[in-house]
Amino acid sequence: MIKSSAHRLKVLLTAHEISPVVGSECASGWNIITRLGSYHDITVLYAESNQFGTNNYKNQINDYILKNGVIPGIEFYPIPQPLITKKIALFNRKISDQNTSVGLSFLYFLGVKYWEKQVFRVVKKLLIERDYDLVHHFNHISFREPGYLWDINLPFVWGPTSGLSRVPLQYIKGMPLNEIFYNTLRNFLNFAQFNFNRRIRIAIKKSRLIYFVTSDDGRFIQRRNIFSENLLDMGAYEVNNNAIKHHDSSIITILWVGRLYHLKALDILLNAVGSSEILRKNLEIKIIGDGPQKEYYQRLAMDLKLSNINWIGLIPKSEVFREMSNSDLLVHTSIKEAASAVILESISAGLPVICHDSFGMKFAINDTCGIKIPFISRKKSIEGFRLALEKVCSNPNLVDELNKGAIRRAKELSWDSMAKKIASDYFSVRNF
Repeated sequence: MIKSSAHRLKVLLTAHEISPVVGSECASGWNIITRLGSYHDITVLYAESNQFGTNNYKNQINDYILKNGVIPGIEFYPIPQPLITKKIALFNRKISDQNTSVGLSFLYFLGVKYWEKQVFRVVKKLLIERDYDLVHHFNHISFREPGYLWDINLPFVWGPTSGLSRVPLQYIKGMPLNEIFYNTLRNFLNFAQFNFNRRIRIAIKKSRLIYFVTSDDGRFIQRRNIFSENLLDMGAYEVNNNAIKHHDSSIITILWVGRLYHLKALDILLNAVGSSEILRKNLEIKIIGDGPQKEYYQRLAMDLKLSNINWIGLIPKSEVFREMSNSDLLVHTSIKEAASAVILESISAGLPVICHDSFGMKFAINDTCGIKIPFISRKKSIEGFRLALEKVCSNPNLVDELNKGAIRRAKELSWDSMAKKIASDYFSVRNF
């Protein structure tokens, strides 16, 4: 339902990443921004394509509109990647890992900076012709690039923003030397950039409202701006009618989904199960994903003599959802995340979650839909996941209770709920 024009604000919003067909940050941009059109008149200035030219967002959006019609309340305004950004991206692609979506992050964000400068020039021209009530720097989600819209004489909203989550030293210790160096350096550079980058400091100071994603983001940002609050970067999807389950087996089927590398920390789950005879006998484990540490994790499982694991590998998204519907719990051991799409997808499928009490999961998961493990050290995590899984094995009815809670929580964290909250906050910001 579209609100009457008398109650609609005119909002100028920037989104470096938005697409109806690409996942992750593009999907977040699409699902939230298009819903905002039900409440306000939104002009979306977006990147015509990604830096490497592998995804043309303009064509993807135009194709969607041709098939489905214009989205009420939304005006899409593509901004091409400037020539200097394309040159930086070309160099970045040549010298970096071809399998990453951004290459070397400092080069990637340098390219984003020049795109944001181009956006700022376009916005200044638009403001000569049009009136707006506020501006919203929606994404790129990273705090590293706040854009330039804070320098316009309009109320400024920023976020959801993230990137300040740290990998604690207690978890870094168990990594290979190159990972120890990288994550220690990253922690230091994040601290330095947040505290000493002039544009970031000014953008935080001038923001009427900042949405942060993780507990670490909030701890840093709220020191500088009290007008900040949590908003996840991902929403839950419409709950499937088949999401209500009844567990009637002595075996608990758990699902682990993610890239097989150190920051996803599958070894925490493997060691937890390997240290418990109860879990060896009562769990069936399905692992979806691939990555550079696959052989390491498979060797670890063999060393622990775990015979209850099904290594599924990489599968299409539709099959992941099918595996979710055929599982009892999602176990998410990651030691560095934002909100994590798989968490929201899981509760959308009525699948309860066992995860760390940190990052975006700290806000997404509560006692009604999952079990959160204190984020203290690798040793404490192994113990915590073991105890949580043993608790479920000793009380299988808990699965049914958490299943119902997951369905309720998915409705609370839906894309619709997120858009409704932002739309309401716009009025508060405008009337501040």
